[in-house]
Amino acid sequence: MPVIFKHGSKLNRWVQAYSLEELFSKALDSMNRLLHPDLCEQKRHSDCCLRVQLRAENSQGLLEDFLSEVLAQTYIQRAVFCYVIFDELDAETLIAHIYGRWYQNLETEVYSVKCKSTQRAAGTEQYQAGLVFEV
Repeated sequence: MPVIFKHGSKLNRWVQAYSLEELFSKALDSMNRLLHPDLCEQKRHSDCCLRVQLRAENSQGLLEDFLSEVLAQTYIQRAVFCYVIFDELDAETLIAHIYGRWYQNLETEVYSVKCKSTQRAAGTEQYQAGLVFEV
């Protein structure tokens, strides 16, 4: 059963990982679980593939731009992009292929995504990011 959120609601998510690749993949998974929780759980082929190339001043801007681009393509292609393969990823550059599965309906419509912070956790080797999804 779909979860009903009041328009303009903001959902906060916290993501931690040991690498930028893992951080970006986990952030993508977090967004997908809002859009269509079960679609990416199924083991099957992807229906579409797109190349994404982005540059930003820092990893926070890059993560926000990446999720925003994937979200835009979700509505344009009518596909939830379940996984990503990075050709290049550092704090300022991302080149990747995203693989999606077509959907009939989304569980939750996400209107925008913001990245509060992307940093190394103090005293650890983990990256962490605070994400805010407007639904």
